[in-house]
Amino acid sequence: MDGPSAVGFGILIPALIAGIVLLVSARRARGEPAVPRPIAGALALGLGYLVAHAGLKAFPAWPWSDDQLDMLSKVYWMIAAAILLAPLRGTSFLARYGNSLYVALFAILPYHYVRAAGEPRSGLDLAGFGSVLLVYGIWMSLERLASRRPGPSLPIALWGASVGTAAMLLANTSAFQAQIVGSLAAGLGAAVVVALIVRGSHLASGAVAILAVAIGAGVRNAVIYDLPTVCWVLVAAAFAGPWLGEIPSLRQRSPRFAGLVAFLAAFVPAAAAAWLAYDARAPSA
Repeated sequence: MDGPSAVGFGILIPALIAGIVLLVSARRARGEPAVPRPIAGALALGLGYLVAHAGLKAFPAWPWSDDQLDMLSKVYWMIAAAILLAPLRGTSFLARYGNSLYVALFAILPYHYVRAAGEPRSGLDLAGFGSVLLVYGIWMSLERLASRRPGPSLPIALWGASVGTAAMLLANTSAFQAQIVGSLAAGLGAAVVVALIVRGSHLASGAVAILAVAIGAGVRNAVIYDLPTVCWVLVAAAFAGPWLGEIPSLRQRSPRFAGLVAFLAAFVPAAAAAWLAYDARAPSA
């Protein structure tokens, strides 16, 4: 979809949803530390993603219908499930193992569905197993970072990584996936604004869950369509990059400078991945 509808469903509506949800949750979580519950982040980015998908393409068939779901439709329902199950992460019943089980489930499912959509493989897929561990590790580390670093530096770093990833998917001829990843970037842009309005607030960890499921599935799907290996390695580096802002010497020098380093560590690898994906698709002279 192009034109005003693409801007509305792909940018404006996701940003508005994320801004309202995060602003309300940040004001309710005022305190020390002001860490919103996971459901807030899952709703903020997840609802925007669902609206973008339905508005830019179509509402997918229900999982229990007779229609066969394509890979992106399965991702749609995984995002919906991640939102619905997010409240369980804060319950005392699952306090010890709930987070790890939740992350493991939604790190494995996208890999399973993307693998099923590609060429059938037999035997142990070591590369696929490694990719699941990579997504799990980055996801858990970002949630930990979200709980310890208040302010806009983390959401703006993740915004940079998401924008670069969307450009990479577009260069890899995955236009629709680029648009819906762009909707996540719009939501993160709203998160930056909320962090500036509500001082000391943290990015809700549930937002990281939506990023991991959607971007993990999108990048894995792009690999099927000949995305160069160096590109997905750079994307992984981009989402691990915000941790560079935690170097003690940088934070002692200036929190703003540390935030700038975190942003550049996220944005530059993702932008490089986009450029390399474009170069790989460009016709040779």
